[in-house]
Amino acid sequence: MAPMKWHKLAVAMLVLSASACQADQTQPRVRPPECADDRWYPSDPKVLAQEIDGFLAKADPPSLPGKPAALIAPHAGIRYSGPIAAAAFKTAKGQSYKRVIVLGFSHAHRFTGASILPKVTAYATPLGNIPVDREACDKLLEQPEFTPNEQVHRREHSLEIELPFLQRALGDFRLVPILVGDIDLAAYGRMAAAMAPLVDDQTLIVASSDFTHYGRGFLFVPFTDDVQKNLERIDLSAADRIMALDVEGFLRKLEENGVGNPNYRRPQTICGRGPITLLMTLLNRLGTYKGYRLAYDTSGRMTNDWNHSVSYVALAFVKTADKPKAPSADAASETFTPAEREVLLRIARDAATRALDGKPRLDPRLPKYALTKNMEQTAGAFVTLKNHGRLRGCIGTIVGRGPLVDCVVDNAVNAATRDYRFAGDPVKLPEMKDITVEISVMSPLKPIDDPKQIVLGKHGVILTRGLRRSVYLPQVATETGWDLETFLSRLSMKAGLPADAWRQPGTRLEVFTAEVFGEPEVSHASK
Repeated sequence: MAPMKWHKLAVAMLVLSASACQADQTQPRVRPPECADDRWYPSDPKVLAQEIDGFLAKADPPSLPGKPAALIAPHAGIRYSGPIAAAAFKTAKGQSYKRVIVLGFSHAHRFTGASILPKVTAYATPLGNIPVDREACDKLLEQPEFTPNEQVHRREHSLEIELPFLQRALGDFRLVPILVGDIDLAAYGRMAAAMAPLVDDQTLIVASSDFTHYGRGFLFVPFTDDVQKNLERIDLSAADRIMALDVEGFLRKLEENGVGNPNYRRPQTICGRGPITLLMTLLNRLGTYKGYRLAYDTSGRMTNDWNHSVSYVALAFVKTADKPKAPSADAASETFTPAEREVLLRIARDAATRALDGKPRLDPRLPKYALTKNMEQTAGAFVTLKNHGRLRGCIGTIVGRGPLVDCVVDNAVNAATRDYRFAGDPVKLPEMKDITVEISVMSPLKPIDDPKQIVLGKHGVILTRGLRRSVYLPQVATETGWDLETFLSRLSMKAGLPADAWRQPGTRLEVFTAEVFGEPEVSHASK
């Protein structure tokens, strides 16, 4: 071929190639069923439908008192986990859902935050296409915790394997598919806040997770005797914390259940701990839910091989109450004038800014602050820093040990520089322009004899039993939606005590209120 003709042909090929690429970007993008390879689930649609329908027909979960709002289901090859997964999805069969949020994770790739595939309009399975709720996905992708990390979705079965069950149980719905990576507790809260507006009574949330992976191949052999019995013990103890929506207790239980053989010591190998923790955080934000265990089994029982076993648990959650409304403005008495609040907030901001700038501690008694006697009273206080609503630090002192203004300075510095939850992502000086400051001034402690005296959302509570002590601020009940019994049970467990310790003789309960005000809007309602 002559050089000129080759050049013209090459240009033409480039033009065609560019046109093709441009056209591809405008076409609907469907994620294919990458794991329908007969290892995970059948590729033949008739065979797949028959298997799943058979599992659903045989499943016998306990009846629920209402429509499930969330499920936890396993994701192994369906010949192993299918019967347990079917127990979860059978509780949703025949119910009306317009949107399903599925929380999976990546077995092959570690990543931070959560990932949603961009521009995908449908997920395909051998049973057909499931439309993606693109508007909801794009809304989440506007948040920094959600990223379009495509690599982590490749050949990943944890999310995909739940889809055929949903298709056979529910029929038509729109999908919000999310893979959850490595996240700290504060990020779980931010992600839950972003997801909360998507959840209504027509939304089902599914967290995909197998439970304990036991054996040397999994580097998890905390015991070698009575393996079946011990697996059930640790699996159900973790499930109990999940059903109680006890995030801290669940994560602590994973550590406790890993204690055993020093050669294999590691946290309990529940692979979907990320999706489960995000689910619990989200439900706690939305209201009060009751958890139910639907089914349990292990591959060890199926194969009679207890050297290598994976556990499967199905759980469901039914909503029992909406998140309680914030208390009215008269929930706590006004102690500080608007001018005093403004000065205390300015002191807190200046103290945090100076600390981040490497300057010496702020002197709050400089003439420009014009302190009043009220601001010098002995009182405890918390200082909270938020960036456009996202928590960036919160440190405080419940019992006052000196002048309030000094407490504000110290805790503003600590919130900006010493909140361990943000050790990997500390507040930096330039960020202060986006930070809003909030101060919660604590009232004196008041002992109570009857837990019914506690007003959720108004009272913070300190629980003491022997050398054990724990505290929840007033805002905890409002932000989690817990009822009184759940609130006190969680407070007991936070102190490392049994859940019913608050009921036992010898346990002391003290309450306090908080006068809360912040930038830019000033409020004195208890959080």
